[in-house]
Amino acid sequence: MKFILFLSAVCFTALISCQSNRKETTDNTQSAPAETKPAAMPAETKTFFVVTSWVTKNRELAMEHVPNQQKQLVKLWNQGIVENIYYNQRGKFSDGAPLPLIAFFINAADEITARATLDSTDIVRNNLAKYTLRQVGRNIFRRNENAQKLSAGTTIESYAVTWTLNGNRATMDTTGYTDQAIMTAKLQEVGILENIYVDLTPIKQKTTGAEPAVFIVNAKSEKHAHDILDAMPIVRNKKASYAMHDVGQFFMGIK
Repeated sequence: MKFILFLSAVCFTALISCQSNRKETTDNTQSAPAETKPAAMPAETKTFFVVTSWVTKNRELAMEHVPNQQKQLVKLWNQGIVENIYYNQRGKFSDGAPLPLIAFFINAADEITARATLDSTDIVRNNLAKYTLRQVGRNIFRRNENAQKLSAGTTIESYAVTWTLNGNRATMDTTGYTDQAIMTAKLQEVGILENIYVDLTPIKQKTTGAEPAVFIVNAKSEKHAHDILDAMPIVRNKKASYAMHDVGQFFMGIK
């Protein structure tokens, strides 16, 4: 079977002869246990994409804990545990009004370690917020200068995109994957796509379902982001579908 990674022209040639499919971590929320200290970073780590959401209905209490949460996040960033943080100033609170939320990538030895780190943060430990966790691969395309120029002084929003391949990989028609890879590379070059994470490890797992991959698309609006994604060959040809989440604006990169 040949599973051709559609997200990167750089990786396309290397992956054409192997199946690069790892069992994904299901998006689950985790209730907060007693406070625990984050474990030391191991030599080899896995990367997980994290999206937070508010659960408390007490706006004043949430705002009271935000500064401490920010300090903890910056500390994790300085330690190299957290990277590529996105800050959504229009994040929805339980009353429907905006209250900032964050999304980021976390490095850990495994999912248990990643959850232990997240559960030790202030807003989770105090049952003010929850998170979803999804295992992704390594960062193959970082944010470049064109992405910085694109978002500087504009109303550009960033959207996290996750993928699901339609059909069985073993029998899937791979026609058009080259066009997809080329388009992905071009969009990254001009700054529309950034921080593309893809699992490159060939491993025998499921032949259908969600991919261990995510990337960020920069667009003027949600409709604009959909227009960009819907124009991709794998979407037009119904070979893949996507889910999109507004993560606001880029905040901090990689230490």
